Formats: sequence, structure tokens, C-alpha cells
Amino acid sequence: MQLRLDRNDRHALDCLTAPDIPDDAILLIGDSHGRDALASLIDAFPEQAFVTLHQSSCVPATYIRGRSLCFSDLETVLTTLAQEGRLSRVILAARWWYGEHVQVNATLETLASLNAETFVIGPGPTFDSPMESFATEAGFSGTRLRDLAGIGPDRFAFDVAASDAELEAATLASGGQYFDRYETFCPDDLCPVFDGADGPFLYFDDQHLSPTGLTRFGEALIADPALREFVSGRQGQ
Repeated sequence: MQLRLDRNDRHALDCLTAPDIPDDAILLIGDSHGRDALASLIDAFPEQAFVTLHQSSCVPATYIRGRSLCFSDLETVLTTLAQEGRLSRVILAARWWYGEHVQVNATLETLASLNAETFVIGPGPTFDSPMESFATEAGFSGTRLRDLAGIGPDRFAFDVAASDAELEAATLASGGQYFDRYETFCPDDLCPVFDGADGPFLYFDDQHLSPTGLTRFGEALIADPALREFVSGRQGQ
């Protein structure tokens, strides 16, 4: 079962603890990149139930972002779930914009204090333009986007590698585990945008994965031994 809840749902806690949600459901908290992660996790682990707390463009933490309040009273929500025995495993997944990513430290501290097993999925690339713009630029320069090895950090919207490294360090320091999505999709800081020489795009805009990209993501997730153990519930046994 998968359940998406936006922060404006005043019955969020009631929904998260609804009787039809399995006791072993994993809670995933995140933004649209969290939704990408959810789709790939469902594909990778079809027998596992997930429940999702979502807010677009927000790191999984309570803070002010522009004119928006991100994940209102998240600490209270997590504490209540723990008290009711519904907070055994949590996945955090987001875009993790650099500078904003540090907001999650408070959530990591809360989860550690509640003895929740925590897995963080790090950032993938966010490019400074959508795929069609890169294809147009390549055409004007006399080549094809498909002929390029990939897109590098000079065309990222923020310092993804720095966000990745700092987030991993904070996660491990809090006792959590980490999946390095950046290394998976951008080995050696170069991000292929096609699935092989003749395959389709891996992205459908400047950051979100295409169906093919989601499949690749799911394959990488299920190949990760630590994540497989986390999902199976054997972690710490």
C-alpha cells in the first residue's frame, strides 16, 4: 500500500496510523524526488508496503522556505508515530538543494532520539536547463546530445557533490545509512542522460527521472546490500 499525504491534510496522523496500513510499512518523507524514489522502491521491492509524507520542493524538515512552511510539526508527527509503534523504519529522499539540505539535521536528530532505523537517499543531479535545451544547444554547435559523454557539474543548478558529501556525513553521524544516488547516476562527476548508446532519455526535464530512469534507479536500489537489509527488516538483528 502506498499513501501520499500533503502537509495541508489535517488528518495526516490519522491517515498515517490508519488500520489498513500494515504495521511493517516503511515511512518515506520527501519532495518530488521522494516520489521518484517511491516509484523505484515499489518496483524494486513490490512486497514491501510504503507510506509517504510529501511536500513539493521541501527538505524533510520543519522550516520556512520562501512563503511556505515545510512539513509543519514534523517532530510532533514522528514522535506520535513512535509512541504508537508505527515508526520503525524511515526513508528520507529529496532534491537536497545545497544550503537547504542542512535543515534535515534536526530531523535526523529526532529520528535518532526515537530509535528509528533511518535510510537517506542522496541527491541526483539537478541541471541548469531541461533536456530539450541541452539538445538544442548541441544542435546549434553542430553535434547531437546523444554524442556527448554526459553533463558535468558546470551545468548543475547547485553544487550537488558538496550537498551529497555533507548529507552523507550527517546521516552516518546520526547513525543512519545512506544511498549515494549521485555516484550511481554521475560516476566521476559526469552524468549520462541516455540509457546506453541507443536508449531513451533518463530524465524528462532538468531533474526528474523518466520511466527509463526510474527503472535504472530501482535496479540500483535493489542492488544495494544495505538497503535490501533495511527493507527486509533484518537491520540490527
